[in-house]
Amino acid sequence: ETQVDLTGPDEDELRQIARIDMRDRNGIQEVDVDVEDTPSFFGLRFGSRDELRLDVRCPPGADVRVRTGSANTRGRGRFSALTVESGSGDVSFDDVEGDATLKVASGDVSLRDVGGAATINTASGDVSVQRVGGDAQVRSASGDVSIREAGAGVSANTASGDIQID
Repeated sequence: ETQVDLTGPDEDELRQIARIDMRDRNGIQEVDVDVEDTPSFFGLRFGSRDELRLDVRCPPGADVRVRTGSANTRGRGRFSALTVESGSGDVSFDDVEGDATLKVASGDVSLRDVGGAATINTASGDVSVQRVGGDAQVRSASGDVSIREAGAGVSANTASGDIQID
């Protein structure tokens, strides 16, 4: 069973600005969370969504697809596959049995164990992969890249940063 909790400092405002949809699509549980953006006045924002916390508890082995504008993303436990698209924020996951595909504009990426292939693109941020069972392809415009153990081919590029492959 999948459970979703969204919490923040102002629960009344949160009920007004957040929408959580959970649906079963051909036996796959989907969770969609949408939080309205803070209004701005000439580019200045009043109020903040920095203190929102979304907790999704799902069965072990679930496929995970995350798309955020600005948020840190943390996955604890074992997942079947991982796809992340993030504008800004750090991304960290424990165990992915299959492939992991990440596109992060600004933020650090940390993966402990990827059983399949890992494809990671980041404009700004460090990338750390402890183990990847398949091919690893990492591109970073600005940031360090570290891959401790790879079971197949490795391609790592960074315009500004260090590359370490053990």
